[in-house]
Amino acid sequence: MPWWLVWVVLVVLALAVLAWIGFRLYRSFRALLAEVRLAQGVLERLETRLAELEEVAEATSAIAPEITASDERRAELREVRAGVSAVRRARKQARYDRVSARWAGITGGSTTTVSPSPEGEPRP
Repeated sequence: MPWWLVWVVLVVLALAVLAWIGFRLYRSFRALLAEVRLAQGVLERLETRLAELEEVAEATSAIAPEITASDERRAELREVRAGVSAVRRARKQARYDRVSARWAGITGGSTTTVSPSPEGEPRP
């Protein structure tokens, strides 16, 4: 077999491999451009949403710490906090009752409701 034929086959194969690599690179580049366009759309939506949120934040008053609040204001804040805690406790108890009823339905047991203790914590 002549040596020049071996070299021609090797060069043709090398060119074919390079063409295949180039084609794969081209397809990857086009996929990258598509993802960049998609990311630009998401970024634009994010910027508009961020602008809306900044407008809402400016419209609402910021919560300022009241370090030097009067005794009346502190009592008012304690009442608000107690109300929020009561609502959270009631929601937690309702969630516990739902889960307990579902578990009793699965296991065939009885449902027991936990009444909150005077400290506000549920008793086991």
